[in-house]
Amino acid sequence: MKEQLQIKGCDLEVRYSETGFWQEDLIVFFNPPRDKDKVHIIEYLYEEGFILDPRTPIRILDLEA
Repeated sequence: MKEQLQIKGCDLEVRYSETGFWQEDLIVFFNPPRDKDKVHIIEYLYEEGFILDPRTPIRILDLEA
């Protein structure tokens, strides 16, 4: 399962593991966020229940390159 979101101008997707184990979930940024925005986005995802742990793995794709 996955959810597509736009937060602070960043397009991202949260991909959930079928096992339900948070370390197998993945946050995919489709454009690189600024460092301070990345921290706030991760905090938001955690606080709003999109991710189970703020240490969830992240992948940043640069589709403009």
